[in-house]
Amino acid sequence: MERLSQETQLTVSFGTRDRLGLVFLEVIWPPDPRRLVINTDVGSVLPLASTAIGLAYLVAAPVKERAQILQSLRKRHAQDWDKLRPGIERAHEEYRRQGYVVARRSWGRDVSGVGAPFRLKGQNTLYAFHCAGPASALSAAHIRKDIGPRLLAMIDAIADAMTQMQRPDLRPLSLYVP
Repeated sequence: MERLSQETQLTVSFGTRDRLGLVFLEVIWPPDPRRLVINTDVGSVLPLASTAIGLAYLVAAPVKERAQILQSLRKRHAQDWDKLRPGIERAHEEYRRQGYVVARRSWGRDVSGVGAPFRLKGQNTLYAFHCAGPASALSAAHIRKDIGPRLLAMIDAIADAMTQMQRPDLRPLSLYVP
């Protein structure tokens, strides 16, 4: 994550769902002092339906979970549902075609991002990664040719490293009896 952030000068984050949001578990900012500053850190929660990281989670969620999320989103955002739904449908198509989703000028800010889901083999927990930065620095062509493929390569490298890790030899707890 650090290398991708340094090379792209974008914020790289990792998180999982918390109700109708995506909570950050790790956030890496680029070292450049001119970087985009957004008030997010570990523990921050972004909306599922309007951010790249949230949409990345949503498109890969199991069908039953996704249906529940969509129902809850529709209820919570009843007046805005006609605006949110096309973005969700577009994210599904992008994910099917490219393996990642894009959110341009998301979250009511001049921020764009690229997100992709992550699930380890044999694990049920779904996570998402994303790269985000100033919309002016993330043209559609730059996202498609560079950022999206690099994000997917980073996720593959993390998955490979995690599957090759040896599990620790855990011994049963011993109880202290005075």
